Amino acid sequence: MKSVDFQIIANLMSGDGSARKILEELKFFLQKQNQIFNVLEITKPTPISKLPQDGHQKIKKAVVCLGGDGTVSETVGYILNHQVEAPLAIIPTGTANIIASSLGLLSDKKDFNFLLNKKTKEVY
Repeated sequence: MKSVDFQIIANLMSGDGSARKILEELKFFLQKQNQIFNVLEITKPTPISKLPQDGHQKIKKAVVCLGGDGTVSETVGYILNHQVEAPLAIIPTGTANIIASSLGLLSDKKDFNFLLNKKTKEVY
């Protein structure tokens, strides 16, 4: 079974178009930290929750969602459909980002250090 530290789901159509640049910065950051990751780039309307997982892989640290509210919602479906036990990390790049805002997750989109600390925020 393939093992990765992070599964990144990036909606490159989200928000103001900054998602692609943020994804490149995130990939550079993770490579610099010697983290293993897989990227699923969404470039056309796609129900993420119904996508098959690329082979069988264990996600050790987190599923990283780069997108807006719709992307977050679909990523939660992906996590549930594939019974992923890793936490969800949200990097908001949508138009409104209501989910991220409601959870108090709107911060500096270029500071990815939060992915490496083991602090999580439980949501019920």
